Amino acid sequence: MNNLQQQICSVTKELQPFYHKGAFQDIFCWSDLYDLLNNTPFINYERFNVIGGDLSPIRPELVAEWQTDKSIIGPQRVQRYIDNYVCYLTDCSRVNKKINDICHFLENVNKISCDAHIFFSVKNMQTTKDGFGMHFDQSHNLIIQIEGKTQFTVEDKFDITLEPGDCVYAPAGVWHKAVSLDNRLSISFPMNPNHETLQERTWLCM
Repeated sequence: MNNLQQQICSVTKELQPFYHKGAFQDIFCWSDLYDLLNNTPFINYERFNVIGGDLSPIRPELVAEWQTDKSIIGPQRVQRYIDNYVCYLTDCSRVNKKINDICHFLENVNKISCDAHIFFSVKNMQTTKDGFGMHFDQSHNLIIQIEGKTQFTVEDKFDITLEPGDCVYAPAGVWHKAVSLDNRLSISFPMNPNHETLQERTWLCM
Protein backbone atom coordinates (compact mmCIF):
# COMPACT_ATOMS: atom_id res chain seq x y z
CA MET A 1 0.00 0.00 0.00
CA ASN A 2 1.47 3.39 -1.03
CA ASN A 3 1.45 6.59 1.05
CA LEU A 4 -1.64 8.02 -0.66
CA GLN A 5 -3.60 4.81 -0.06
CA GLN A 6 -2.54 4.86 3.59
CA GLN A 7 -3.69 8.48 3.89
CA ILE A 8 -7.02 7.67 2.24
CA CYS A 9 -7.48 4.73 4.63
CA SER A 10 -6.79 6.98 7.60
CA VAL A 11 -9.00 9.96 6.72
CA THR A 12 -11.94 7.96 5.40
CA LYS A 13 -12.08 5.92 8.61
CA GLU A 14 -11.69 9.05 10.74
CA LEU A 15 -14.16 11.00 8.52
CA GLN A 16 -11.79 13.95 8.21
CA PRO A 17 -11.72 16.23 5.11
CA PHE A 18 -8.40 16.35 3.25
CA TYR A 19 -6.88 17.14 -0.13
CA HIS A 20 -3.86 15.83 -1.99
CA LYS A 21 -2.05 17.40 -4.95
CA GLY A 22 -1.24 15.29 -8.02
CA ALA A 23 -2.66 12.10 -6.55
CA PHE A 24 -4.21 10.42 -9.59
CA GLN A 25 -3.10 10.50 -13.23
CA ASP A 26 -4.50 9.12 -16.48
CA ILE A 27 -7.67 7.52 -15.17
CA PHE A 28 -10.10 9.26 -17.57
CA CYS A 29 -10.20 12.05 -20.18
CA TRP A 30 -12.53 14.14 -22.36
CA SER A 31 -12.51 11.63 -25.23
CA ASP A 32 -13.52 8.89 -22.77
CA LEU A 33 -16.44 11.06 -21.66
CA TYR A 34 -17.68 11.65 -25.20
CA ASP A 35 -17.43 7.93 -25.92
CA LEU A 36 -19.87 7.43 -23.02
CA LEU A 37 -22.17 10.24 -24.16
CA ASN A 38 -22.40 8.61 -27.59
CA ASN A 39 -23.23 5.25 -25.99
CA THR A 40 -27.00 5.29 -25.43
CA PRO A 41 -27.08 3.47 -22.04
CA PHE A 42 -25.32 6.51 -20.53
CA ILE A 43 -27.80 9.12 -21.80
CA ASN A 44 -30.99 7.82 -20.26
CA TYR A 45 -33.02 9.37 -17.44
CA GLU A 46 -31.44 7.12 -14.83
CA ARG A 47 -27.78 8.01 -15.49
CA PHE A 48 -27.65 11.43 -17.17
CA ASN A 49 -28.30 14.36 -14.81
CA VAL A 50 -28.45 18.13 -15.24
CA ILE A 51 -27.98 20.61 -12.41
CA GLY A 52 -30.64 23.30 -12.82
CA GLY A 53 -32.13 21.93 -16.07
CA ASP A 54 -35.46 20.23 -16.81
CA LEU A 55 -35.12 16.56 -17.78
CA SER A 56 -38.72 15.78 -18.68
CA PRO A 57 -39.22 12.36 -20.34
CA ILE A 58 -39.81 12.06 -24.08
CA ARG A 59 -43.15 10.84 -25.42
CA PRO A 60 -43.31 7.02 -25.90
CA GLU A 61 -44.28 7.43 -29.58
CA LEU A 62 -40.92 9.12 -30.26
CA VAL A 63 -38.91 6.05 -29.21
CA ALA A 64 -37.14 4.42 -32.17
CA GLU A 65 -38.27 0.92 -33.20
CA TRP A 66 -35.05 -0.92 -32.37
CA GLN A 67 -34.37 1.01 -29.16
CA THR A 68 -34.62 -1.42 -26.24
CA ASP A 69 -34.09 1.26 -23.56
CA LYS A 70 -37.22 3.45 -23.70
CA SER A 71 -35.75 6.11 -21.41
CA ILE A 72 -33.04 7.43 -23.74
CA ILE A 73 -32.55 11.20 -24.08
CA GLY A 74 -31.88 12.18 -27.70
CA PRO A 75 -28.28 13.25 -28.46
CA GLN A 76 -29.33 16.67 -29.79
CA ARG A 77 -31.12 17.35 -26.52
CA VAL A 78 -28.12 16.09 -24.56
CA GLN A 79 -25.88 18.49 -26.50
CA ARG A 80 -28.09 21.44 -25.48
CA TYR A 81 -27.78 20.43 -21.82
CA ILE A 82 -24.00 20.06 -22.14
CA ASP A 83 -23.73 23.53 -23.71
CA ASN A 84 -25.63 25.25 -20.91
CA TYR A 85 -25.40 23.34 -17.63
CA VAL A 86 -23.22 21.41 -15.26
CA CYS A 87 -24.05 17.77 -16.02
CA TYR A 88 -23.11 14.44 -14.48
CA LEU A 89 -23.39 10.72 -15.14
CA THR A 90 -24.10 8.19 -12.39
CA ASP A 91 -23.47 4.43 -12.20
CA CYS A 92 -20.05 4.84 -13.82
CA SER A 93 -17.93 2.71 -11.50
CA ARG A 94 -17.18 0.23 -14.29
CA VAL A 95 -16.52 2.56 -17.24
CA ASN A 96 -12.87 1.46 -17.18
CA LYS A 97 -10.58 -0.74 -15.11
CA LYS A 98 -8.80 2.12 -13.30
CA ILE A 99 -12.07 3.57 -12.03
CA ASN A 100 -13.33 0.11 -11.08
CA ASP A 101 -10.07 -0.49 -9.15
CA ILE A 102 -10.47 2.79 -7.22
CA CYS A 103 -14.03 1.80 -6.27
CA HIS A 104 -12.81 -1.65 -5.25
CA PHE A 105 -10.12 -0.13 -3.02
CA LEU A 106 -12.56 2.31 -1.37
CA GLU A 107 -15.10 -0.46 -0.77
CA ASN A 108 -12.46 -2.69 0.80
CA VAL A 109 -11.30 0.14 3.09
CA ASN A 110 -14.75 1.28 4.21
CA LYS A 111 -16.89 -1.87 3.78
CA ILE A 112 -19.68 0.21 2.19
CA SER A 113 -20.78 0.56 -1.43
CA CYS A 114 -19.04 2.99 -3.78
CA ASP A 115 -20.04 4.42 -7.14
CA ALA A 116 -18.41 6.85 -9.59
CA HIS A 117 -20.21 10.02 -10.75
CA ILE A 118 -18.66 11.89 -13.67
CA PHE A 119 -19.19 15.68 -13.50
CA PHE A 120 -18.52 17.97 -16.45
CA SER A 121 -19.03 21.58 -17.45
CA VAL A 122 -17.90 22.95 -20.82
CA LYS A 123 -19.15 26.52 -20.45
CA ASN A 124 -17.69 28.91 -17.88
CA MET A 125 -21.03 30.64 -17.30
CA GLN A 126 -21.89 32.43 -14.08
CA THR A 127 -25.44 31.00 -14.10
CA THR A 128 -24.34 27.37 -14.32
CA LYS A 129 -20.77 26.97 -13.16
CA ASP A 130 -21.56 26.85 -9.42
CA GLY A 131 -23.27 23.47 -9.67
CA PHE A 132 -25.00 22.56 -6.39
CA GLY A 133 -23.70 25.60 -4.47
CA MET A 134 -22.76 25.14 -0.81
CA HIS A 135 -24.25 21.83 0.30
CA PHE A 136 -23.60 18.57 2.12
CA ASP A 137 -24.17 14.98 0.99
CA GLN A 138 -25.51 11.84 2.63
CA SER A 139 -22.49 9.97 1.25
CA HIS A 140 -18.77 10.36 1.87
CA ASN A 141 -17.10 11.63 -1.32
CA LEU A 142 -13.61 11.32 -2.75
CA ILE A 143 -13.44 13.77 -5.68
CA ILE A 144 -10.71 13.62 -8.33
CA GLN A 145 -10.10 16.51 -10.70
CA ILE A 146 -9.56 15.10 -14.20
CA GLU A 147 -9.39 18.20 -16.44
CA GLY A 148 -9.63 21.95 -15.89
CA LYS A 149 -9.67 23.77 -12.56
CA THR A 150 -12.27 23.79 -9.80
CA GLN A 151 -12.40 26.03 -6.75
CA PHE A 152 -13.30 23.67 -3.92
CA THR A 153 -14.35 24.91 -0.50
CA VAL A 154 -14.85 22.78 2.60
CA GLU A 155 -16.50 24.99 5.21
CA ASP A 156 -14.21 25.94 8.12
CA LYS A 157 -11.44 23.71 6.72
CA PHE A 158 -9.90 24.85 3.43
CA ASP A 159 -10.48 26.67 0.14
CA ILE A 160 -8.29 25.33 -2.67
CA THR A 161 -7.99 25.22 -6.45
CA LEU A 162 -8.10 21.67 -7.72
CA GLU A 163 -6.01 20.98 -10.82
CA PRO A 164 -5.79 17.78 -12.91
CA GLY A 165 -4.77 14.84 -10.72
CA ASP A 166 -5.69 16.50 -7.41
CA CYS A 167 -8.20 14.90 -5.05
CA VAL A 168 -10.30 16.09 -2.13
CA TYR A 169 -12.31 14.14 0.43
CA ALA A 170 -15.59 15.47 1.89
CA PRO A 171 -17.25 13.20 4.49
CA ALA A 172 -21.04 12.94 4.70
CA GLY A 173 -22.62 15.93 6.43
CA VAL A 174 -19.68 18.27 5.76
CA TRP A 175 -20.62 21.48 3.92
CA HIS A 176 -18.70 22.02 0.70
CA LYS A 177 -18.90 23.78 -2.67
CA ALA A 178 -17.32 23.25 -6.10
CA VAL A 179 -17.08 26.13 -8.61
CA SER A 180 -15.83 25.45 -12.15
CA LEU A 181 -13.10 27.93 -13.11
CA ASP A 182 -12.93 26.67 -16.71
CA ASN A 183 -14.01 23.58 -18.65
CA ARG A 184 -14.27 21.00 -15.90
CA LEU A 185 -14.15 17.22 -15.82
CA SER A 186 -14.07 15.49 -12.45
CA ILE A 187 -15.09 12.19 -10.89
CA SER A 188 -16.79 11.86 -7.53
CA PHE A 189 -16.62 8.53 -5.70
CA PRO A 190 -19.62 8.55 -3.30
CA MET A 191 -19.60 6.02 -0.48
CA ASN A 192 -22.96 5.59 1.18
CA PRO A 193 -22.65 4.57 4.85
CA ASN A 194 -26.18 3.13 4.70
CA HIS A 195 -25.41 0.74 1.84
CA GLU A 196 -23.25 -2.23 2.74
CA THR A 197 -23.92 -4.36 -0.37
CA LEU A 198 -20.74 -4.17 -2.46
CA GLN A 199 -20.65 -4.39 -6.24
CA GLU A 200 -18.93 -7.43 -7.73
CA ARG A 201 -15.65 -5.98 -9.06
CA THR A 202 -14.28 -8.78 -11.22
CA TRP A 203 -12.84 -7.23 -14.42
CA LEU A 204 -13.57 -9.36 -17.48
CA CYS A 205 -10.79 -10.02 -19.96
CA MET A 206 -9.90 -12.52 -22.68
